[in-house]
Amino acid sequence: MRLTDAFRRERPEDMPPSGLLDARRAIAAFERIGVSSVVLTAGATAALTSVLTMCRLRASRPVMLCPRPHFPGYPGLATLCGFEVVFYPIAQDSDWVRQLCGLIRKNRPTAILINSPHNPTGTLTGKKELARLTACAQRQGAYLVLDESFAGVHPGGGAVPRLGLWPGLIRLGGFNKRFPCMADVRLGYVLAERSRAVEIAIMHRTLSLGISVAAQKALIPLLRDHPRTRLRTLSAEIWQHAEVAGAILSHCRHLRATPPMAGFFMIIRLPRTSDPADFARRLRARSGVWCAASPSFGVVDDQWIRLRLAVSRSQIVRHARAIVRLANERFGRVKNSQTRIL
Repeated sequence: MRLTDAFRRERPEDMPPSGLLDARRAIAAFERIGVSSVVLTAGATAALTSVLTMCRLRASRPVMLCPRPHFPGYPGLATLCGFEVVFYPIAQDSDWVRQLCGLIRKNRPTAILINSPHNPTGTLTGKKELARLTACAQRQGAYLVLDESFAGVHPGGGAVPRLGLWPGLIRLGGFNKRFPCMADVRLGYVLAERSRAVEIAIMHRTLSLGISVAAQKALIPLLRDHPRTRLRTLSAEIWQHAEVAGAILSHCRHLRATPPMAGFFMIIRLPRTSDPADFARRLRARSGVWCAASPSFGVVDDQWIRLRLAVSRSQIVRHARAIVRLANERFGRVKNSQTRIL
């Protein structure tokens, strides 16, 4: 933490470690939080790396709890930072919070990583679930790291939850997932209690050597131009796509599509004896449709593929039909002939 003293001697013309003040003010207004709690980062991955580095430097027991399925970068970054990774199962149709609280008591971790809305299952961690996890984390003196890269992408989207910050709660976010106009901009942020925000800013400055000034300036007009309206529009389109895809997929008796609570993805379950990675490869080779398979997310005992909903309606129809055609060929016939009409 002596790095903090070193960076206090920066030249006046240098970029502040936390990012441009106007950009941080825009995020603070969007998230309804104090500007001193905002740290801008060079993408959400850099945000997570900086946070885990800070947690690891303060760790008395370097254990991190990580969801499974998970974004592929999670266990790699945690291992790189020196954590022992312990996985917990997450699914929107199970009491995963109770299981996680048990693992927190058993493992006494330094950090607990929550992804909400969850990629790839679409599970949403609500205020009640977060309150339970907060209480468990506080009793163990653990950091609760909440990755909200897809926040606001849910039915009726655009609402930003009012989450108070306590010293152990650290929130991560980004813009390229939620706002199409920022798709090519690597810009993330961290929300943390003021003293932790200072330390995380120093970790980020040390690891990434700064953020694109152009990206930060592009953020300001975006967040001043009705961003919640944009999120509501995006969310409405995503759920329309989910309904269209579900209607087409429902006509194949060997497929079970799970509608997400939030996020951009739909999980499509294959027969238990199938090879999801092989199915995804064949789908790509025959129709040019790309789907991630369960092994990509650290899951080898559950057979499913992930369909991306954040594409055009015509693409959703084409992708769902391609999946049904391949499933019919590999596993059997459809329930009835309505798929051709859809």
